[in-house]
Amino acid sequence: MSLIVGIPACSREVAGHPNHATPSRYGEAVLGGAGAIPILLPPVGDGLVHILDRIDGLLLSGSPSNVAPACYGVADDATPEMHDPPRDATTLPLIRAALARGLPVLAICRGIQELTWPSAAPCTRRCTRCRAASTIAPGWAFGVQWHPEWRCVENADSMALFRAFGEACRAYATVGRSAA
Repeated sequence: MSLIVGIPACSREVAGHPNHATPSRYGEAVLGGAGAIPILLPPVGDGLVHILDRIDGLLLSGSPSNVAPACYGVADDATPEMHDPPRDATTLPLIRAALARGLPVLAICRGIQELTWPSAAPCTRRCTRCRAASTIAPGWAFGVQWHPEWRCVENADSMALFRAFGEACRAYATVGRSAA
């Protein structure tokens, strides 16, 4: 059975038409580094959470956009033109559910913003809000602030990261899925 890794797409407008896109290098790294089949997950909101029943891992890609500060409960916004509300509405519920079931998650660049979103992962402040909101990951979750997907097969560190992700996905597919 082939492993399947979901990659949430960004929402972009191209020539006046809405599109869902993610740079191809993410799929290539999942295929070549993790040994899994990448599938693009459209940014259609929290109804996509059920896809977690059918995938073995979740890769949160980088993007020019940032998670909207309103998602963190912050009103100030220094970059209002740099947000992707459809992606936020999709990835944030996906991450909570993925972490809760132990589904392996690899977060790259913008993906770290999503992974560390207060309702997705615990913070170290120990305030009431964070204790109440924290979906402590029983499985493999890892975030990097660099771009290991660039020339993944040519870089030993990148390959090691994607191989580890692939191994976590394999373990989840054989053992973790039945426990979830």
